[in-house]
Amino acid sequence: MLLRWVTVTGWVVWSVTVACLLAGLSLAWREVVMLGVALALVSLLGLTVLRRRTLLAVAFDAEVYRVLPGSAAEVRLRLVSPARRATSATDLDIPVGARTVTERIPRVNVGAVHEKTLTVEAPRRTVIPLGPISVVRRDPFGLYRRSVALPGTAKVVVHPTTANLPPLSAGFVRDLEGEASRDLTDSDLSFHALREYVPGDDRRHIHWKSSAKTGRFMIRQYEQTRRSRMLILLDTRLEAYADDAEFELAVSTAASLGVRALRDSRDVMFAVSRSSVSSTPARSGRAAPTSGETMSVLTSVSPARLLDEIAGIVLTTNSLPLVGLTPLAANVAADVSVVFAVTGSVAGVPEIEQASLPFGAGVEVVALRCAVESAPRMRTSGRLTLGTIGRLDDLTKLLSRNRATA
Repeated sequence: MLLRWVTVTGWVVWSVTVACLLAGLSLAWREVVMLGVALALVSLLGLTVLRRRTLLAVAFDAEVYRVLPGSAAEVRLRLVSPARRATSATDLDIPVGARTVTERIPRVNVGAVHEKTLTVEAPRRTVIPLGPISVVRRDPFGLYRRSVALPGTAKVVVHPTTANLPPLSAGFVRDLEGEASRDLTDSDLSFHALREYVPGDDRRHIHWKSSAKTGRFMIRQYEQTRRSRMLILLDTRLEAYADDAEFELAVSTAASLGVRALRDSRDVMFAVSRSSVSSTPARSGRAAPTSGETMSVLTSVSPARLLDEIAGIVLTTNSLPLVGLTPLAANVAADVSVVFAVTGSVAGVPEIEQASLPFGAGVEVVALRCAVESAPRMRTSGRLTLGTIGRLDDLTKLLSRNRATA
């Protein structure tokens, strides 16, 4: 344990100490022996300083810090001295992503609370892990360094840029408010007919007026309504995109659709290849080659949670292509009413058309190809709608245009 505290300078001093003692004693050189003894006393004095434990509680004021690309997260640290004595000045080593930031903490009195603000730059979409924090103490001579890791971590989640889309229209996405189906149920909103009561029926649905007329208990029967469910598929293949900027446009496009749908109180399923979800993407947004055999469904209970998971999506070389992803998604989301497939400019139209085949005849399929600075356009071929987006603002224009012609 003590050996781990010794710094490079400490090892040099101890080596010189041993050399001086051995040489001085063997040569009967008094001055060299005294030098060795002095160095040994200094080393032992520095060691006694570090043996006293530093009782300091450090915690992040939040578990998740959400920001947008190009901004900075203000991370606040809360420090408390739970000991009966004040805590001397010390250093904190704070892992921020792949680097470590060292912050000097002043003396903290007993029971006092000290706050420290750490600014974390967020130039691009990513997830930056924070912590665990280590309390570092050093002796005055720089011979020893003692580090104690504290529990607790946090993360800075840099959300993708999203467009402020208007509510999606019922003319573009069917079953917006719910459409009555032919499936009958005993509890819903769309009344269908009356039937005779059978044991086990809920008595709350007895229609008393009809029961009085017929002399038999009559039960209300309803048509089951369908909730609008949207499926969003994001192509994460490296070969589908011309560059990183095109992929970021695709991520922002898919994220904008997901956030708008959730705000419209729709059921949303957001799917990508499993190997393409990572919490520590590379600087260029391209991950190391991995194997993509299945898809992953992101958590979409709220816009914030969905954006948290989208922040960690990266490009991979072996992700499932759209033609492999859509059959899996079609099996999982059998009741989907509309599908948005977002890909890059390199993806071919025949591939996109083939990817739309696994979905049923009543499903609207919209494929959006992202090509930076290209002119926005939309065309329809059968039940497949194919659009091109050059900027994120084009998404609002294309959806509005399609609603007007629906």
